[in-house]
Amino acid sequence: ASCSAVPSDVASLSYSHPKSVCPSKDIWQDLQEKRGVDKVGDWDVLPPTPDAPLSAVNNQTECIETSKVSSSVYASTCCHVTCS
Repeated sequence: ASCSAVPSDVASLSYSHPKSVCPSKDIWQDLQEKRGVDKVGDWDVLPPTPDAPLSAVNNQTECIETSKVSSSVYASTCCHVTCS
């Protein structure tokens, strides 16, 4: 293999495709009803922004402090980041 090869030597860097469109209400409503969801959601309305960080919600911690990491996972992680 040549070290001077570039992606354009192999394949075209762009191709034409139709622009994505959101499904109509009839499609998403029918899909949810067929799948038997408990509550059919309105895909045209965004859900509310969640509270973050979790400490702002009942003083929850972001991580489980009592969780233990195996020595092999710890060693593997230390290959990629500086462990103290």
